[in-house]
Amino acid sequence: MASDKSASGALATALRHVIWLGGAPDAGKTTLAHELARQHDLRFYIQDRHEMEHFARATEERHPEIRAFWAMSIDERWVTRAPEEMAAQVVRSSAERFELLVEDIMKESGDAPMLVEGPWLLPELVAPALTDPHQALWLIPTPEFKDASATKRDKPGVQHETSDPDRATRNWRERDRLLAEHVRRSAVALGLTLWEVDGSVSPEETVERAERHFAPWLDHRVL
Repeated sequence: MASDKSASGALATALRHVIWLGGAPDAGKTTLAHELARQHDLRFYIQDRHEMEHFARATEERHPEIRAFWAMSIDERWVTRAPEEMAAQVVRSSAERFELLVEDIMKESGDAPMLVEGPWLLPELVAPALTDPHQALWLIPTPEFKDASATKRDKPGVQHETSDPDRATRNWRERDRLLAEHVRRSAVALGLTLWEVDGSVSPEETVERAERHFAPWLDHRVL
């Protein structure tokens, strides 16, 4: 137990300059992250952009969940599995993705603030890397907001590659609903900040709220 706390403390110290923005898909995380990075000249790491690179680095021994997902056919990923298993597999693989992400961040030189954004930054994974709860924020969309956003962008794009696009879409949306609930439970249990996105707050107001939340990191007071 003591060694776990020591390792957690060392990780938090090493990543004290990192701002974390996570949450369920279709909550506006990437848009918010882009604005914060642009307005405050932050270094910016988008988790999804490193997916293929992380797969290339994943090994059967250290990253079995990542390897298992990429070994599936498109129908196995989105049509034939139950949404509950899909969500559970994401939770399991997120720990492996987080390990690879931390390796990337550790290679970056300097301690200027860095904003890390991604849908698989689960609260229970990020919590040991925090020196302060205000270092992280999670967004989850209401079902109505998510449906409207996904429909507008024709998500998921992979539905058209499957044998049953309608079922793939239903499975994907239910998977994401379950993941949003997982994020909610985890953030609440850990006392971390969670915002529900329903479209009632403008993008500009959301940026201002996030700036207040992350203020110590944006003006470098904590570094």
